[in-house]
Amino acid sequence: MAILIATLFSGFICFYIGWNAGIKEGVRRFEKLKKSYEIFAKQYDEVIAIVANAIDKEIKRIEGEQKNAGTK
Repeated sequence: MAILIATLFSGFICFYIGWNAGIKEGVRRFEKLKKSYEIFAKQYDEVIAIVANAIDKEIKRIEGEQKNAGTK
């Protein structure tokens, strides 16, 4: 009976140590993923702003051509 209790107790200690190590590693991975996502989101916003600006310029250019074609 004493061997069974000792085995259960040592198993609990090993499980507890592994559980804490796993959670800490998971938190580190989540923080790394969060930082990567923030960098990606910032770059994505910059690209979308460039594309939107280019589209606006093209729309204005086409509207200007249409106005000039209509006055000729």
